[in-house]
Amino acid sequence: MKKRFAAMALSSAIVFCGICAFASDGFVVTPEKSFVSEERYSEQVYYPVLGDSSFPIAKAINDKITKSMSEVRENIKNTIIETQESYEEGISTGMYSYHSVYQYNMCGDLVSVKTENYVYSGGAHGISYLASYTGNIGGKDTFTLGDLFKEEQDGITTVKNIVKEKINEQKDMYFDEALTTVDNMDLSNSFYIDETGNIVIYFNPYEVAPYAGGIMEFSISPEELEDVLKTNIYSYLKSGESEKCLLRFNGAPYYPENGTLKSGDTLYVPLREVAGKLGIDVQWSAETGALVNGEKLTQKSGAILVKDTNYVPIAYFRLFEDYADMVFDSDDIQNIFCISDEK
Repeated sequence: MKKRFAAMALSSAIVFCGICAFASDGFVVTPEKSFVSEERYSEQVYYPVLGDSSFPIAKAINDKITKSMSEVRENIKNTIIETQESYEEGISTGMYSYHSVYQYNMCGDLVSVKTENYVYSGGAHGISYLASYTGNIGGKDTFTLGDLFKEEQDGITTVKNIVKEKINEQKDMYFDEALTTVDNMDLSNSFYIDETGNIVIYFNPYEVAPYAGGIMEFSISPEELEDVLKTNIYSYLKSGESEKCLLRFNGAPYYPENGTLKSGDTLYVPLREVAGKLGIDVQWSAETGALVNGEKLTQKSGAILVKDTNYVPIAYFRLFEDYADMVFDSDDIQNIFCISDEK
């Protein structure tokens, strides 16, 4: 479980310069973006375009993501029209916004896309929410949660019981009626597959917990569901990565060859390797030490030297906005979305 996008100050995703990401068997994921800046509306949306005509599931997911984005824009457009008079009279500021980032994972022949969204359309605060799309790359449409199980109802009941057990472990974080809500809620589209092959059930703000609690996520391993999962689904999930990723490049898990380091709440990454992804030049000499775009790496960077490798805090790359648009999520700096931004 994690608190996500509590305010989506759009604060923590490195937006990497990059190229298309290739998944298994030639399944291509191309990063795209849409930026809008108008008098009453701003948009910063990163979204994936999956596959090609040889993968019907790609069209299904692409169409659903496009439809979701269009619905958000249309709702905001209508709100702007409805409030234009009060805006002109100075009664309200009337500024609205839509922000979105994404990640995707491949486990065997399963592809799972998650978008994290923040929409402000008036009121005391905006709304953060997840949307997700999972399917078999050889299939024609996305799965519902029940499609993963031998017997739909048995599988969903098992999932709900696990979620309720996890809620009971930290009751104070949830509404008093959270368990009843889980029992009665349709979870068909409230899940995604993470990079380790876990099924993650999520609840958007106000569904089972207060707004301050953020988006609540419950990770369930394939082993916990082995008896109810379809055999092929279990096999796909077991083929996931062996560890949780801390970085992403073009929406996919990215594991630096030299690894990452964690000290307190600070995530350190290998300077040369990550800078290379961003198109930032790093040179080294015995006389000057590390030079970043021709400038000496100073103590102010927070850099540390470990086994002849310079590591810097991930926030260091905020200094290079000419090379990449930076969007940092202060709530959970470990979960960094790295999305292509071609220059």
